Amino acid sequence: MKIAIVSSPGDTFRQLSDMLNGSLPDCELICCDLDSLRRQPLPREIAAAFVFVKDMHGLVVLRAMTGLYPATPVTVISKNPDFALEAIRQGARDYLLFPVVYEELSRAIGRMGLKNAQ
Repeated sequence: MKIAIVSSPGDTFRQLSDMLNGSLPDCELICCDLDSLRRQPLPREIAAAFVFVKDMHGLVVLRAMTGLYPATPVTVISKNPDFALEAIRQGARDYLLFPVVYEELSRAIGRMGLKNAQ
């Protein structure tokens, strides 16, 4: 199963990668930053995506993700709760406030229809 993480490299990116590897040990993480997503599309067979939204640019990327992959569940992660409503309007299935807690990520994985390790 392939899962995309769209984020700028850094601690946030590593934290989510580590949590996903612990929750979904059989998944393949496809990691890209916001700019590389624009240059090269993700494989069509991604099962889910997590998108970090720091500003309006992140919402543009979210809109592109939900347009390119309408059947793929996308969870938005942001430090700013003001982006939650707009993220849902633009097609995000779920919204998590950063810093992400493992239990919240586990529930989001379930809501995305993915099986997670217990």
